[in-house]
Amino acid sequence: MTPNTLIERLRGLIRVPVNDGAGLLDGKDFFERQFPASRIALEAADRIEALEAALQQVTPYVEAFRREEKRADDLARDLDDLRAALAARIEKLEAALREIADRYANTLPAEVAIDALGLEQDK
Repeated sequence: MTPNTLIERLRGLIRVPVNDGAGLLDGKDFFERQFPASRIALEAADRIEALEAALQQVTPYVEAFRREEKRADDLARDLDDLRAALAARIEKLEAALREIADRYANTLPAEVAIDALGLEQDK
């Protein structure tokens, strides 16, 4: 059965299902009748139809925006994870450099140790 839409009902088209087992002579499973509709109902039907058409036109853009928004969120989360991993590695490297500097502090001249660590010497 083809259902009655709001637009059809506003335009005065009414469908009544026929489910007595015998059906109609034309083979349809519904009885259809057209009633007169008021001007305001016809105007409302036209407006709803136009709004539904506009909604169908923008729906793909909204869906694409939502996909890109989700993708951006995923990328931001991945970036945060990479930053955290990089910060942890930097911290480990700095600890290793401090350990090396402490171990060889007495064996290397201060200038060599400062250059090796990439620090500037006070003049």
